[in-house]
Amino acid sequence: MSAPTRSIKAPQSFQDSGTVLRVEGDRVVVRGAAAEFDCRRAVSCVVDPRPDDLVLFAGIASGERYVLAVLERVGDQAAVWSAPGSVTLAAPDGQVTVAARDGVSVVTPAAVRVTTDAVSVTAREGELAVQALTYVGSAVVASLDDLKLTAQRIDTVAERLSQRLKRAYRTVSEIDQLRAEQGDWSFRKTLGLHAANVVATAKDLVKVDGDQIHLG
Repeated sequence: MSAPTRSIKAPQSFQDSGTVLRVEGDRVVVRGAAAEFDCRRAVSCVVDPRPDDLVLFAGIASGERYVLAVLERVGDQAAVWSAPGSVTLAAPDGQVTVAARDGVSVVTPAAVRVTTDAVSVTAREGELAVQALTYVGSAVVASLDDLKLTAQRIDTVAERLSQRLKRAYRTVSEIDQLRAEQGDWSFRKTLGLHAANVVATAKDLVKVDGDQIHLG
């Protein structure tokens, strides 16, 4: 006669709420109604649990316990959303909006990349501090009331430079040098040259033409 079989009762799954006693690495110790439970943080729990938080936790048949969500937090401590590995925030059929009363900060030791068809930034004030900046594009259009630029050195290479100015003032404290294949200056009224010494040199021809010419 064979021995009678015994039925083994599998651990029951349960769900309860409790208070976080401490956080130890990736483990969260929760005080429930009757005992303390050593729990793991569920993937769905995006807010980092902190001591004294009221959390929802559950046990499964394997015996493992998980903190599912943070229900309440005492005081005004900041909530930290974190997850192991990389995180992607996607809205395939809509848009994503990030709104905050006191500002938005993006902090990373690596690169920040933005890939889009168009970028629009609207702000009352702006500040950009970049050690090295590279811009590659086909056109820049700017409309400004006031532009001030301070630089140690400016090097410009262009196929053509065209400027339209109502008034132009330039002060050079040391050397002003121009080298060109040809030059053409046209003034509708008066051209004045004032210097301690003026030297005009030509290889072939010097021509001075006017209704009146005064020398000396």
